[in-house]
Amino acid sequence: MSSGTGFKVLEENWDHRAVVRIVPTIGLEPITPRPLQVKVRILFVSADPLDQEGVSWPDVKASIERAFAARIPDRFELTAIEGASQDALTDAVGQHDFEIFHFSGHGEVIAGKGHLVLLDRRTNKSARLPADSLAVMLGGKDIRLAVLSA
Repeated sequence: MSSGTGFKVLEENWDHRAVVRIVPTIGLEPITPRPLQVKVRILFVSADPLDQEGVSWPDVKASIERAFAARIPDRFELTAIEGASQDALTDAVGQHDFEIFHFSGHGEVIAGKGHLVLLDRRTNKSARLPADSLAVMLGGKDIRLAVLSA
């Protein structure tokens, strides 16, 4: 089912949302698949500000690691930024290459624009990162899949 916004709902049960945004790639060069022998590098980012509902992000991370270990054992490398601030995210993206970016945390829509909720290291409360700022941060990288679980 498509919502007409470029997002595709994978499950009808909204208690466990599964939504995919389909980005048109007409006119772009196809991405060359990576050889299966190459490790898949994953950046897992989570944030749990004090002013947001608590979620066990370590359990989410462990679940992702189990899923990859079951399918491609010894061929994935997961780097985690738990309690991520914008500075920590910027540093990780700038210093390392990843094929998969996975954000697991809270998100908000403010004035019609999406934001990831990161951590303000001074207050341990919410710090919002606009989606367009995330797009700029990830742009030009070799990221082949971005998962925003917010």
